Amino acid sequence: MSVDPPMLPMLPMAVAIALTPLAVILAVVLLLTPCPRATAGAFLGGWALGVAAVTGIAVAAADLIDVYVASPRWAVWVQLLLGVALVGLGIGRWRARHRSAGAPAWLQGVQSIAPRRAFALGLMASAANPKVLMLGLAGGIAIGSAAEHLLAEALGVLGFTAVSSLGAAVPWLAFLVFGERAVRTLMRVRAWLEANADAMVALVFMVLGVALAAGGLARL
Repeated sequence: MSVDPPMLPMLPMAVAIALTPLAVILAVVLLLTPCPRATAGAFLGGWALGVAAVTGIAVAAADLIDVYVASPRWAVWVQLLLGVALVGLGIGRWRARHRSAGAPAWLQGVQSIAPRRAFALGLMASAANPKVLMLGLAGGIAIGSAAEHLLAEALGVLGFTAVSSLGAAVPWLAFLVFGERAVRTLMRVRAWLEANADAMVALVFMVLGVALAAGGLARL
């Protein structure tokens, strides 16, 4: 494995996951449920578990590849391909940014769910989300190819999960600190994200994809 610091290569991917509009929108909507603290907290727990699982699987895969693949450049090629794929997804999302018409209908039903279902929703919204899967794969490979021992990998996964969960955590924490006063501000944030989600995701994907591809080319 390389001797690069394991925390640094994964930060852009973690920040991109944290900026996922769906996480913020769902976290805000769940604050309107009958038990907002428990429900939004359960969603945050499910989201974090999903991200940790995806990242941990990618780290384990990177370790296996290091054992069976002699070339030390495999991670560079994967980084380059992921960068190109993210740019392509970003371009596609940008072209389709005007096709969505506000919040999906199913979002209204979320306002009445219980904490147990909110946990399952958080798990599915992260672990079954193609965007989070791709970014978690990139982050896990970055951690697995840079960390030199198991403890460093575990800390890398924890750090990646913590940063990736900020989008779901900030609304919940704001509600814990400010209570109902935070809801109006969070609802304005939700409305802005619903109107600009596609453009935001497209820009994040394109910037991150270019950065990953350029970093991979520089390491070839």
